[in-house]
Amino acid sequence: MTNITLFAQAIGKLPKEKIRKIIRESGTDKHCKGYDTWSQFVSMMFSQFSNCDSVRDISNGLNSANGNLNHLGIARAPSKSTIAYQNAHRNSKVFRDIYYVSFQHFGQQSLWQRSKFRFKAPIKLLDSSMVSLT
Repeated sequence: MTNITLFAQAIGKLPKEKIRKIIRESGTDKHCKGYDTWSQFVSMMFSQFSNCDSVRDISNGLNSANGNLNHLGIARAPSKSTIAYQNAHRNSKVFRDIYYVSFQHFGQQSLWQRSKFRFKAPIKLLDSSMVSLT
């Protein structure tokens, strides 16, 4: 029996084909060597879901879930320096476009297709601000 985390289930609901198309059209993965735009997106989603305060928290958290990364579409956990470098240098417009496509995807589902969710904790929004290393 396979237990997939709640986070992996949430990532699984995203419109991946539309997201891949946005990434292809934006060209943000043109010269990357392993930490592609999808991996950065999943890492930033992980940081929001797990309430990470630093790049170290993100890297260590993904390293601790090393066996389950294949469910998220990530080959291996990124290092702290890789996360920091890509957060500083990758164009943020691709993530804006991913947000709008996801928002449109979930907003256009009919009422009988939508899952009824009740969250016990308050919902936190995604934030693309820089994380201080000091």
